[in-house]
Amino acid sequence: MIAEQTEEQADESLAEQGEPLPAAAPRPREILVVCRANRGRSPAAAFLLRREAARRGVEVPIRDAGLYVDAGHRPIARLDDLVRPWGLEMADHEATSLTLDEPDAVALLVTFEAALKRDLASLEPSVVDRLFTLRELVRLSSSPAWESAAVPRSRPPATAGGADASGQARVDAVVRSLHRLRPLVDPGDDDTPDPAGVRRTRGMRRLLDQLVYDTERIASLLWGPSSSPGASASDTPASESSSGSAAGAP
Repeated sequence: MIAEQTEEQADESLAEQGEPLPAAAPRPREILVVCRANRGRSPAAAFLLRREAARRGVEVPIRDAGLYVDAGHRPIARLDDLVRPWGLEMADHEATSLTLDEPDAVALLVTFEAALKRDLASLEPSVVDRLFTLRELVRLSSSPAWESAAVPRSRPPATAGGADASGQARVDAVVRSLHRLRPLVDPGDDDTPDPAGVRRTRGMRRLLDQLVYDTERIASLLWGPSSSPGASASDTPASESSSGSAAGAP
């Protein structure tokens, strides 16, 4: 019985014979989520986006970081009990400073405040066309102008071998279309409050509800509907509300 070759052995055999090696699948570009200190908004939103990507069978790197991280800063303690039902342990989270060594590897850069957006644009001007606040993404994609954008409303199935398992082509098309819409859509309040400044538990719940709602909307925008029947980020028990959308959401 002849043993089957591993991929590595097959590549070595081709190399020995002078045959060209099969082209490696391109590495999917990442989604980068950045807040001020990487203590609340960015780790929570990145966690929700990773979960929504998994529900859609999408394989994409999603990274979170802070633009102004202080060494030794711990996560916002009051968030821990509220996000633990998601499976996110904020107590184990270590704040990470933003690195942008490969800006071309970023498919979408998501932040939470207009001021942070300006600072990130100054830090790395080449990402401006891929830089949005989370609420800005929701606002633009909820506008009448978005309905006429030439973007498929569902993600095509991954090709054999998982060549488009990251849904990269659709993500790129969505981001380009949203960038082109910016001057055509009325501006709005695109900030998500910093939980560090939220004093009451009710206010914290509302903020988390908004994050859940917004990330679910953005996941559907980027990757199409969830492939898991009945799965929804709105099932997350951050709030006692079962409406599935946050107060004030569009």
